[in-house]
Amino acid sequence: MARRRDKGEEKSIASRRIAILLHQAELEASQEPDLADAYAQRVRRLAMKVQIGLPKLAKALICRGCSGFKGPNVARTRIRNGQLVQTCLRCGHIRRQPLGSS
Repeated sequence: MARRRDKGEEKSIASRRIAILLHQAELEASQEPDLADAYAQRVRRLAMKVQIGLPKLAKALICRGCSGFKGPNVARTRIRNGQLVQTCLRCGHIRRQPLGSS
């Protein structure tokens, strides 16, 4: 009989792998943007396969439109009307996030 998969262990391995890939993408963003995009796409596919949500940092750094890495050269970040507005300069996807009220 086949051994059962430990899904908790799979998810913990996947979350560690996601953190590593995001770190690598940040390092490669300025010199090799294509490699950073490949890392970002791999992060999204891994999260979908294992069915875990992306951490907030990953949601801010990966474009939902083109699955590319949103580094400083590829995304524009503005504050408008109490919202943080990030625009991907490749596909034009806009991400709006409300800022906390103080």
